[in-house]
Amino acid sequence: MVETLVLAGLFKDRTRLRLQRLDLLGDHLQLGAKPAAHHLVGLVDLARKVDQTEARCQTAYRVGRAVIGALSFLTVLGTARAPDERTFRWFPIVGGLIGAVLGALWWGLAEITSPGLAAAVVIAADLAVTGMLHVDGLADSADGLLAHLTRERRLQVMRAPDIGAFALAVVPTVLLVRWAAVGSQAVEPLVLA
Repeated sequence: MVETLVLAGLFKDRTRLRLQRLDLLGDHLQLGAKPAAHHLVGLVDLARKVDQTEARCQTAYRVGRAVIGALSFLTVLGTARAPDERTFRWFPIVGGLIGAVLGALWWGLAEITSPGLAAAVVIAADLAVTGMLHVDGLADSADGLLAHLTRERRLQVMRAPDIGAFALAVVPTVLLVRWAAVGSQAVEPLVLA
């Protein structure tokens, strides 16, 4: 939404400047006169402003796509697509944003419920917002790396969509440790960010 508003504003500025440049040039062509030097300077300045606005618009578009790409890869928002180099740069910021939202949720819930319940809801919200991306990676890693297998077989196991005994042992253990860690400490929203 923010990207759309920024891009719409930049597009509006660029369009306005282009129309001004065309109006100035059109006035001189209708009169059949050669443009005066000060009018040419105005056209050059206008052309420079249009170019700068177009550059800002392109930069905002690239940044907006990278941020949206990071959000859609790391969360359930948007349509998932493979990240590129620009998207990777935004992963820490998107992760911090997710942590800040979860921290605010934790703080709000701790005011009205018990710390254990608040911790459980925050961990469930984290799993829901991230689409269990990290838990899936943890399960695959546990199945592939903890078993006594050859390298090729480990990679096959990690690619398989099903889970094994190691994942069934590791994932609940990690979730319980997370719940105990969050539920046992004083509420500090920035801890999760």
